[in-house]
Amino acid sequence: MLADSEAEHFETVLRRVAGQPVLTINGSGRFLDAGGIISLFIENGKLRFDINLAAARASNLSMSSNLLKLARVVRQ
Repeated sequence: MLADSEAEHFETVLRRVAGQPVLTINGSGRFLDAGGIISLFIENGKLRFDINLAAARASNLSMSSNLLKLARVVRQ
């Protein structure tokens, strides 16, 4: 989990772990665009998430179909 206070550095962290089986999670709106795997946010008082499936696959991680169904958005 990359803290919001580290948002200005997460692109550097993502480059360092690229290709390694590391699940990256953050709450920044631009996190998935930078190559992060899961982006958390609050919607109607509930914790929700989006998934960057391409980034997960590039890190050799698999996501269960149940997890993908719960995501608001799954980017291919």
